[in-house]
Amino acid sequence: MSPVELVSKLFVEDVIVEPQKNNYGGYYIVMKEVSKNAKLKEVTIRDVPSTSKAVKLDEFIPKNSFLSGREGELSRCDYVLFVEENGDNYVYYIEMKSTRPRNKPKIQFKASQCLIRYCGLLAEVFIEDKSMNEVKNDRFILFKRGNLSKRPTSIKPADWSSNSPDHYYERTFSTATSSIFFNELR
Repeated sequence: MSPVELVSKLFVEDVIVEPQKNNYGGYYIVMKEVSKNAKLKEVTIRDVPSTSKAVKLDEFIPKNSFLSGREGELSRCDYVLFVEENGDNYVYYIEMKSTRPRNKPKIQFKASQCLIRYCGLLAEVFIEDKSMNEVKNDRFILFKRGNLSKRPTSIKPADWSSNSPDHYYERTFSTATSSIFFNELR
């Protein structure tokens, strides 16, 4: 089984975001920020593989009766996107921010990666499937709202060779509802 297939077995239906089909036969996933104060309300990732699935991690409210949370271990990013493409599996940790991020995304990415690894261990023990913890292609992405240069600029392609929770890919959008093509995240 692939990590994408495990998503439906591990997570409740309410937190799973399925790809939707557009009028041209392609698929897209919509990621929404529900906070009333959010300046970046929605990002649509276009042309995702049809088998992709996202999990809305901030729907999960961890209890702090077990962990103190002082180090940020109870935080998490907004979404985790699972993609299987050409036999390779990818896990995209995605945080959406409306303000200057400072150090918080790093902590959210680390805590989310730990949570997904824990889910992978649960799958290994209870479903006898190791695929989620064998994924070697983790990607960390910050989508944020901000001002763009008035001069024409070209968007730099993501450099995944040094991508980590501490060195994440950052993409700025000028509008509250924005979109990006999946090719830009490959």
